[in-house]
Amino acid sequence: MAAAPALAIASLVMSAAQTVVSAKQASASRKAQAARIEQQQQHAALQQRIDERNLERKRKQEIGAARARLSASGIGTTGGSGEAVLRGLNGAFDRQLSDGRALYDSGHAGAGSLLDDKYGGIQSMLSSGQQLVGIGQQIVSMSGD
Repeated sequence: MAAAPALAIASLVMSAAQTVVSAKQASASRKAQAARIEQQQQHAALQQRIDERNLERKRKQEIGAARARLSASGIGTTGGSGEAVLRGLNGAFDRQLSDGRALYDSGHAGAGSLLDDKYGGIQSMLSSGQQLVGIGQQIVSMSGD
């Protein structure tokens, strides 16, 4: 008869030990998940900074190229349509940078790059700028004839 209480005590001890082990595993799992989340957030912040630098580099290149095309066409970049083209390019880059920051701030960092067409369309913006330069070139060539 003494075996039954000893068996019950052993069963309770085993059950308590399993509960402690389960709690430790759950705690370790939560800590690992928190570490993964922290790492993802750090990666997203780094990617955001890289995207912003790339966008700024792209802005400088495109503004320089637009200035060169305008100058080659005989269109000045101070005042008039040349300045409007440059303001439009700068405005488009500013909006894209702002959209990228808003996307990051809203917790959707990593969903896309600032340079992706679906997040602002630098390519379509540049295409519009090039079309304006082409129109300016046609006007200059028509007025020179």
